[in-house]
Amino acid sequence: MAADTPTVVDADELATARLDERWREFCLNAERYVPPFCERSAESEVLPPLVPGCGVEGVDGDHGRAAYDPLVDVRRMRPDELDAAVSVWREANIARGAPHGPERTARIRAKLSVPDDLAFLALRPGIVGMALAEPGRFDDGAGDPDPALLHISMVFVHPAEQRTGVGLPLVLHVLEVAGSLGYQRVGVWTAQENIPARRLYERAGMTLTGKSAPFRAGTQLHYGCLLGEAPR
Repeated sequence: MAADTPTVVDADELATARLDERWREFCLNAERYVPPFCERSAESEVLPPLVPGCGVEGVDGDHGRAAYDPLVDVRRMRPDELDAAVSVWREANIARGAPHGPERTARIRAKLSVPDDLAFLALRPGIVGMALAEPGRFDDGAGDPDPALLHISMVFVHPAEQRTGVGLPLVLHVLEVAGSLGYQRVGVWTAQENIPARRLYERAGMTLTGKSAPFRAGTQLHYGCLLGEAPR
């Protein structure tokens, strides 16, 4: 009898399978859900929920349960989906009053095309969100590569799909893939006044690290998490 051929499991597919169960659990138990990916510090500041009863984007007030559509598929971006990912980024920036010109758009296209970076899409079933994570560096990006760190550089949701539960599975998928690839830490910077983004990262299990830096006319804060043992 011939020996069985070993099954090769793609890290992105494995992350998707693991998140299916976690996402269903979150949708049914929004208030009690604890993200399994990050080790939370007991001293960490956590912002109050955006809406009573839920930590991120919305609650079905008639039934007291999360008003999320669980049918959000998150996976790696394919080369032929680059234009769609850039479109989500562009429309989200226009909606928040920060449109960008051709030069900035070209830089985003280039970043999303870097082979070592991890670009993700959220689909429902069309493309409604995108995220980009890059191998981290010491000294907040100014130093040598840090093989233990994955840096989230972008998370954007199409304006028509914001506050409908797209952002959380997108971030959770990034954390799950990071753990599957052997990263020990994940970090992200966000503007201090961007309360929805801060709540999103906190709901995903990330906490303030105490780092801050000037950002345009304000301040940006650093969130991070230590990746615990991957859920089985």
